[in-house]
Amino acid sequence: MIISNVIGHYHRDDEKYKYYTVDTLKLEQWESSKSRIKKKTTLGNEIAISLERGKHLHNDDIIFIDEDKKYMVVIDVKLKNVLKISLSMNSDVETIFKLGHALGNQHWPAVLDNNVVYVPLYVDEKIMRSMLRTHNFSDIDVEFMNGDDLARFLPASDLRLLFSGDDTTVHKHH
Repeated sequence: MIISNVIGHYHRDDEKYKYYTVDTLKLEQWESSKSRIKKKTTLGNEIAISLERGKHLHNDDIIFIDEDKKYMVVIDVKLKNVLKISLSMNSDVETIFKLGHALGNQHWPAVLDNNVVYVPLYVDEKIMRSMLRTHNFSDIDVEFMNGDDLARFLPASDLRLLFSGDDTTVHKHH
């Protein structure tokens, strides 16, 4: 089966799908931003996905429906949580430089979008918060958000930067 587009978004409480067999295509986080994938669903059906450049898959995307057989294939991907660092409009060059150095020193990938820096969670939230506190950043706000929520509005190229890395990234001194 070859899939070239997303049909819709699956809502588990939607009566329309009450009697459908829901087959899932489980994707690793890094696979969700790829436009070419070949895998088997949980029910053993082989799927080849060939999306347009720049398109990516989200959790609960419907990629196939057979109305007669009441069968559908739904994407199942869970992205890591993300550290969201909001820079103040008054952030000075020194703060921005120190933040870049602190994140780079940890070898954490980061994406900047409209004065907000996103960093995937590679270590415990407490460790990430501690690292930021160590640097005494005064004009930034920090929170953690669900990666699936972020994926709804971030471009595929930025998602690849954030989520395509190795989950075992560790800090090493050379």
